[in-house]
Amino acid sequence: MKRDIYSKIQSISELSKTLELLRKKGKKIVHCHGVFDLLHPGHIKHFEVAKKLLNLGKNILVEKPITKDLKSARELVRLARKKKILLQVG
Repeated sequence: MKRDIYSKIQSISELSKTLELLRKKGKKIVHCHGVFDLLHPGHIKHFEVAKKLLNLGKNILVEKPITKDLKSARELVRLARKKKILLQVG
């Protein structure tokens, strides 16, 4: 079974392996004081990754532009409000 790298990380060992895997794929990962999981997969994938993380109940910060169009951005806002989790754009 393939492990979902966007799900909650359980240990330091898993975190190291996940970071290494994502870096090899060209991803930039930043963890800020346990509050946010930030991913910079490229602007094309902002919607896809943000939606997946919101569905996992993660508070997230998405780099600008949040999505490629207003309809997708509104979908993320609705989802965050429904789940009562934080979605920020920076």
